Amino acid sequence: MDERDALRAVEIMPPKLATPCHDNLPAFCTRTLCPADEALFVQETERLGVTCRVLRSET
Repeated sequence: MDERDALRAVEIMPPKLATPCHDNLPAFCTRTLCPADEALFVQETERLGVTCRVLRSET
């Protein structure tokens, strides 16, 4: 699922909070293998009226 697919899911069933995942997660992939535009996702999610939070690792 890329950003556009995830945004479509937000449109279909709007959550109270959206959290992008599956990009830049060391256990699954790296940004070079699974790039995603977090800023685009956050901007478009909030344009739809849904709060979006990007989780960051403390490491």
